[in-house]
Amino acid sequence: NMAFFKGLKTTTSHISKKPYTPATQNMHMRQLQNFMNWAYDNEYTDKRFNLKKEKVPQKEMETFSIEQVDRLAEYLEKQSKLDGGKRNPMRHKNLYLAYFLARHTLLRLGHIWSLKLENIDIERGIIRITENQELDWHPKGMKWPNKPINKTLMAFLKADLENRPDSHRYYLDNGHGQPWVKNVEVISHNMRTACDELGLPRNVKPFHWGIRATFITWLLNQGVPPVQVQHLADHSDLATTMRYFNTRVSNSKAAVDLLG
Repeated sequence: NMAFFKGLKTTTSHISKKPYTPATQNMHMRQLQNFMNWAYDNEYTDKRFNLKKEKVPQKEMETFSIEQVDRLAEYLEKQSKLDGGKRNPMRHKNLYLAYFLARHTLLRLGHIWSLKLENIDIERGIIRITENQELDWHPKGMKWPNKPINKTLMAFLKADLENRPDSHRYYLDNGHGQPWVKNVEVISHNMRTACDELGLPRNVKPFHWGIRATFITWLLNQGVPPVQVQHLADHSDLATTMRYFNTRVSNSKAAVDLLG
């Protein structure tokens, strides 16, 4: 353990020719830890080892302002009503759909990408997050898989679903009952382009920080109990949610209603 630990601190990357960052050192040691855990579980070792790892510096959460998110929403809504072009005619429509769901539920992008229309339960007012075997996709976390639909999102979904052709099966559909794109990275790339066109900060990841983290931060600053926000964001650990916290005096409305 210690030989590997010291080696990582003195080794340089063959790509950048610079020493490994603490995060990279930590990642390699975690991989060794996983191997040692496997060896113990399969009785190749007679005790469990907890390896020393490099501490990773805590990064400050980068978010958009509410004004910036509102500008993004207005831009996407306007573009969604225009022809998206021959190459990707569904681009702006699906980006707006993805934005709206992320903004009103705090769902991760992978959950939105893999969401089937059959999992949107208008009558019960919930969205069910489940595995998608067609895409070989498994949701991260999901201790609280049923996401409530607030009034604003309910009106939006009803209007959207009423105008859907029968061929659609996915929330982000390509028009033929298949996912709009093959993976979430394509969605992120397209949203990054939209943010660039608006001149929004490039150091903010559009979905994870720009939408999800922005509204987690906003809910916490509005005085919503952190446990409520944790459940809505589906963080397994409350400490993860509290990374977004910035103390302010505010009201205590229910989290999902505030998102409306």
